[in-house]
Amino acid sequence: MYWFILLLWIAMVAVFYLTLGRTTVRQWRLRFSSETVTVTGRVISLQRRIGPYGPVTTGTLQYSTPKGNYTIKDHAGSDLKLGRKYEVRYLPANPKVAIVCGGSDSLVFDTGAVIVMTGILAIIVYAVALHR
Repeated sequence: MYWFILLLWIAMVAVFYLTLGRTTVRQWRLRFSSETVTVTGRVISLQRRIGPYGPVTTGTLQYSTPKGNYTIKDHAGSDLKLGRKYEVRYLPANPKVAIVCGGSDSLVFDTGAVIVMTGILAIIVYAVALHR
């Protein structure tokens, strides 16, 4: 029974790292990488919906690079308006890989979640090792 619970936790953490963990690491790398280029993007559309914790606004930003125009979707606060400008960081080799430089609240939250999940996994592995 213990092995089943342990395997279940490992599977959950693996899925977590393959989704949120990987995305969070990529966002930090893009935010501080010297290889990225910063341009100004403009909000071209808004999508509002009710999420599990209240209203969520997602904006689509368009930004231009020497290779063409691209778009990126990003969650933002209630102050998001059509036409508002934000900084966008992208990789010149692949301009589709980009992040919005404004508000880092969600990135900080995601980073905290990755750290907490890592701690939980470490505690589980330590507890299982003690019982052997």
